[in-house]
Amino acid sequence: MGIIGRNDLCPCGSKLKYKKCCLGNDNVQINKVENSKITNDFLVNHTNGHDISFGIKELVMAELEQIIILLSEKHVHVANLKTFVIDLYELSTSPNMVEVYLKISKEIMIDRNDPHIAAELKVLRKRAKLLPSLTNNEKFILRTMMESNLLELHTVEDVGTGDYDAMKVLTEFCYQSISKGVPDAQNLDYAKLYVGSNGIEKEKLVRYELNFTEERLSPNRPLYTQWITLDSSNG
Repeated sequence: MGIIGRNDLCPCGSKLKYKKCCLGNDNVQINKVENSKITNDFLVNHTNGHDISFGIKELVMAELEQIIILLSEKHVHVANLKTFVIDLYELSTSPNMVEVYLKISKEIMIDRNDPHIAAELKVLRKRAKLLPSLTNNEKFILRTMMESNLLELHTVEDVGTGDYDAMKVLTEFCYQSISKGVPDAQNLDYAKLYVGSNGIEKEKLVRYELNFTEERLSPNRPLYTQWITLDSSNG
């Protein structure tokens, strides 16, 4: 479920605008779950304030940021990296993102010996249904980028080497695009990634462009990414 606009048709099926139907009740419910006493230390202290207890999108942003942090380290911890990548891949490919979100959250609660798992999961389920999730285009980006990262991790496991710079660029693109938001008004066709490199420093994402089409495209297709290298001569 993405963000519902005030003037959009209410998702309850009443055919009324959201602001004249369920908006008031939803705000009450959101305030109730936001005021609950759930805390989670995992990830929060290592990210830009992304609290995974506040819905699917927050979990995605927090785990993407963790992947970027791990890929920035001198010695990459492959096992931890793979855990986050698999989490996000499963989330992006599942027909029921809420259940995957709850599964991941439960695993984190177990790791930190949380004594109130059942109660917290009930609140998280409400939040996951009320707070912003991912659009289809955002799920498409997440799935394709995590597929690429998984292939790279298989290379690491098979031959001991991997292009961590490329993984970081793809993950940064995923993080930035989902953070900004990619609506479903049109189908995402391909992306241009402008990557900075002068032959000495590691590659890094400078900016990106998304290209859309009104054509109906296969939901199982990969997202084509065109890499454009920027150097000191072309900025």
